[in-house]
Amino acid sequence: INDAAGFGATVATLRYACRAAAKDGILIGSENALDLPNQRILLDSIDDPNFRIYFDTANPKCMKGLDGPELLKDAYERVAELHLKDGFQDDKPALLGQGESDLEGSIAILKEKNYQGWMHLENNYHQLPKILGLSLEEVIKKDIELAQALLAD
Repeated sequence: INDAAGFGATVATLRYACRAAAKDGILIGSENALDLPNQRILLDSIDDPNFRIYFDTANPKCMKGLDGPELLKDAYERVAELHLKDGFQDDKPALLGQGESDLEGSIAILKEKNYQGWMHLENNYHQLPKILGLSLEEVIKKDIELAQALLAD
């Protein structure tokens, strides 16, 4: 979503998808990097009980320089699932908690709200092994350990 026309087309498409999916109990979601005012407008414009947000912990900061935890806190009630990822604004990926996306801030919100939903490891596993000089299996194991540490009480 890069301009008003793209925003309008997205809203129209998501409204249509929500109506079409509702009869079968299917949720429709959007993973995006909208700023806080536009995220609110998107949620208010669609205003459908089966519309949700797929929240990526790195995209707001890494794609747009936005405050991910602030966005998560605001949209929390509409989050369908969380995508655990970290990285830097220069598009370089990082192991969980080692980038600049403030993953810890997002995790703190999830703990505060007692989040019980889906979480997916969605780090850039096609790039991290080469950057870190590790095997894919080693990188994933490290991220699992880091995620467990971040999520521990």
